[in-house]
This record gives sequence, structure tokens and C-alpha cells, in this order.
Amino acid sequence: IAWEDESKRIIRYSPDESWTWDEFFAAKERANNLMDTVSHKLGVIVVAPPTAVLPPNLLANARKALRNKHPNTVVIVIVTAHPLIRTMIHTVRGIARLATTRVELADNLDEARAIINARLRAYDTSTTLSNR
Repeated sequence: IAWEDESKRIIRYSPDESWTWDEFFAAKERANNLMDTVSHKLGVIVVAPPTAVLPPNLLANARKALRNKHPNTVVIVIVTAHPLIRTMIHTVRGIARLATTRVELADNLDEARAIINARLRAYDTSTTLSNR
């Protein structure tokens, strides 16, 4: 878990190829502690290794993670080419239906950063317009 940029608008998770839900939720807690240090909205990048081994109960735990997301989180981008992970993310997006947080897929870090920056700009614009 680390800030991706100096402006502290993106946090990046970089899990090992073989990870557990306990490790994920511990990392999520560390990320939430970092997010507590800023008041602005931000995005999260999760870089899934190409040969990642998915732990059991992916759908249930992914839904739990999304339901308990940090309130500053606007978008989560999963960077992966892993076909099973991409399919699972599509499924999670369909069942999670979280209007305030989008889950997106990217092929690389540059694409992930671009998605987050676009979502944060759109969020900032809509917030500015609704405050008028």
C-alpha cells in the first residue's frame, strides 16, 4: 500500500501473486489509515499480478470490501490481463451496484491513472455545479 502520487489522490495496492483475504483486509485497513490523512476524494489502483492465484470466496469478500470502502473513494481500478480476474470484476461490478464508487478495469498503470484522473475531474465538476 502506498500513495501513487505526491498529491495523494491515488493509492496503489500491489498484492503478491498468492494472497489471502486476511492479507487483503489488513492492507485495506492500512490504506484507510492513509486515506484518513486527507479530506479530498481519491482513486485506488489494485495491480493484480499476471499469474495471481485468487483466494476462495472472491465474490463475497469483494462485495464486503466494496460495501466497506473509505468514504473518500470515488473509483477503484483493477490493473490486470488475467482473464478470470477480469470476468470476476465484471461480475462484481454487476452485483455491487455502488452508485458512488465505480470499479473499472485497466490494462496497465498509465491507463489506470488516466481513468482515475478523469473520474476525479468529473466528480470535482459535478460537485462544483451542485454547490452553485
